[in-house]
Amino acid sequence: MLTMDGNDILTRVGPGTPMGELMREYWIPACLPQELAPDATPMRLKLLGEKLIAFRDRRIRRMARRRRRSTGPS
Repeated sequence: MLTMDGNDILTRVGPGTPMGELMREYWIPACLPQELAPDATPMRLKLLGEKLIAFRDRRIRRMARRRRRSTGPS
């Protein structure tokens, strides 16, 4: 049986956590290629506690980027 601390180490995957840092060392599929049409509206998703945006460009490259908070009009 795990202690509460041991359980937290194994189950918390947010940025800066031991398991979160380990999981970020590996490729993690987040969506299927069919879900991202070229130059379509980006898909919002959350992976390992981080808000991301996935999209494809005209050259069919797939990417995921961290979402930035809007600071309002510049």
